[in-house]
Amino acid sequence: MDRRIDVDRARRDAKALLRAARAGDPEALARLRSDREPCLADAQHAVARGLGERSWPALLARVDAIGRELLDAARAGRAEDVYRLLEAGAPPNAREPESGDSALHLAAAHGWLDTLDYLVGWMPVDKHARNAAGRTALGACAEGTGDPAVAKVLVSVGVEVEPWMCDHVSDELAAWLRGHLVRSRDRGELPERFSEAAWGAKVVLFGLIARSPVAETRIVGDGFAFVTGRFDNTRNGVVCSRLPGQDADEQVASVLGWLRERRAPAQWLLEPGTEPRDLRERLVRAGCQPERAAVHMAARIADLDVSPRHAPGELEIVPIHDLRALAEALGDPDEARLLGSLGLQAAGPLRHHRALLGGRTVGFVSMLIDGATVEVLELEVDAAERRRGIGRALVLHALGEAAAAGCAVATIAPTPATVPFYEALGLMLERYPPDRCYYTPLE
Repeated sequence: MDRRIDVDRARRDAKALLRAARAGDPEALARLRSDREPCLADAQHAVARGLGERSWPALLARVDAIGRELLDAARAGRAEDVYRLLEAGAPPNAREPESGDSALHLAAAHGWLDTLDYLVGWMPVDKHARNAAGRTALGACAEGTGDPAVAKVLVSVGVEVEPWMCDHVSDELAAWLRGHLVRSRDRGELPERFSEAAWGAKVVLFGLIARSPVAETRIVGDGFAFVTGRFDNTRNGVVCSRLPGQDADEQVASVLGWLRERRAPAQWLLEPGTEPRDLRERLVRAGCQPERAAVHMAARIADLDVSPRHAPGELEIVPIHDLRALAEALGDPDEARLLGSLGLQAAGPLRHHRALLGGRTVGFVSMLIDGATVEVLELEVDAAERRRGIGRALVLHALGEAAAAGCAVATIAPTPATVPFYEALGLMLERYPPDRCYYTPLE
């Protein structure tokens, strides 16, 4: 039985069940007690039983217990446990009873960068939450270890700098924080110099995946939709900006129903101009969520700091041309099978390299070459080998190969924890084109 619980969804399901029962739906009524009028307690009980618990209080107790596990893991910096617990349904904004600290506060206070990276990237996490003392996670960082990388990650995701914080950190970090006291965090003010290049690279990648033999694809208007069997909205999608006006709503509903049937979270990508002109509004009415706050990082390759830095002398970076090596580097056979199906040839648009130390894979970089643009799709270094220059060496190797292939612009969608790393190379944070990507509903 799937033990994952989303308690907010469980509450919504209980209310929906109650509404259906009160409307006389026979299936809903069959799930509730027949000796009295339908009530919320009975609907909650039915939902809890469906999730494998004997009662609604038992379900809440299970969620509370996993929430405590999440807090313990965040406090100890067990990043992989934090991720596992979030995937298992741990409430991401669980709080310590007395301090009011969330998992984000605890990770920030102790300087656990990898743990913080998982948390700030988890959509339901409240990045601006305050504890019982009125401190945000950035405040907890300032009063804790004052780790500069952690502070910069939190600022990069929009947590506001407060003047008092500058008195609790190192002089260098204090100077950096003061520079952000008056800087607007409104992402609408970020530049969009290379935003179309970033959007275009995503379209190209979707086109490649749609042509994979492991993908199921269908025509939609002037574009296509595809699913891969991966529960990942970067591995399922729709690229379509023009639909016949007379039945646009029906086609949108058909595509979204097709995705739901396959339990495929996806992104719907749009060009600036659409037909019908209100296609964006139609997607929202159908349940899609517009992306208006996404960022990427970009720069001209010629403007980047590509000077070599310290890295293990025995480090070797080699291309990946076979599925076994790709699976070893990724640690995910299904993802390797998908990416491998897109081609592993040396001159293909999608290229992968791994870093070797003593014959052992310690890092991986993947890039997409699209004309004059290269997008770094993924960069990973083993946790035990980080901060040794391996990540930098992988990126510089990829950029050098891309430049040799004629690329002039580099772009990447960073995780919050990697923003300072890419800034050090010379890439700048930019706004992704708003209202060009829509997340499709699963329900």
